[in-house]
Amino acid sequence: MLTSIENPIGATTMSTTCCPPRPIPLARAWPLRWMDALADAARGLRATWAEARRERAEARAPAWDVEAAAQLSDHVLRDIGAPDWLRVEAAAHRAGDHRSAIELRAGASGFFERSF
Repeated sequence: MLTSIENPIGATTMSTTCCPPRPIPLARAWPLRWMDALADAARGLRATWAEARRERAEARAPAWDVEAAAQLSDHVLRDIGAPDWLRVEAAAHRAGDHRSAIELRAGASGFFERSF
């Protein structure tokens, strides 16, 4: 904006004045804030839903008892559809029991000095 200013001497000078600076907004506009709040609520709902689905899946998953499975033979475990990891764990458990029985029978004779 161009304005004229008179000096005390009587001369007229031209000066330019700019509009006042536009203030910086300190907060986002309300529609954006509402959309952010809705997005946050949706994220929270999705996280809660995922947690509930995971808990239901864990509750439905069969709890395998390795010690009880060790009482069954490998053929029986295969027939009932036990997972491979359970068959391996049961075999290791049976081998551990077998090894400890051998060690107990050997006693202090020193015949089975080799550790397995």
